[in-house]
Amino acid sequence: MEENFTNQSETPQTLTLERPALGFLMETARWGKFMAIVSFVGLGLLVLLGIFYSAFISSLAGGELDELPASISGAVGLVYVLMAVLFFFPVLYLYRFSVKIQSSIRSKTTEEFTHALSNLKSLFKFMGIYTVVILAIYALVLFGVMLGAAFI
Repeated sequence: MEENFTNQSETPQTLTLERPALGFLMETARWGKFMAIVSFVGLGLLVLLGIFYSAFISSLAGGELDELPASISGAVGLVYVLMAVLFFFPVLYLYRFSVKIQSSIRSKTTEEFTHALSNLKSLFKFMGIYTVVILAIYALVLFGVMLGAAFI
């Protein structure tokens, strides 16, 4: 639900941020940028891990692990790559927020500040939806376990 804070007949109100608030935002942006860069590196390593895991297990499937189907190794590697792709977007939103908030504070532009807050909103929206999906999966698994235990 969105609210419109200005009426067409009213004069638009402005929000003025004082020095401490701007300092808090700059510090938040620096930490956010650091966390985003570290996360990008971690996501890259996760993709490499998925690829190498698939290749390594596939090479073992012909020898020592004949009972392990080759499709399982590919599926596990694919899960790693999909996890990296899934978490790329919130990390990108965090990075964009950090860069744009720093830029908007330095240049004192409202438009960039708005874009920065839009990225922060997208980050929280993504993480909120992700959390709801994970909680629903947990509930389904718990229900399945309880249902399975009832029939044993």
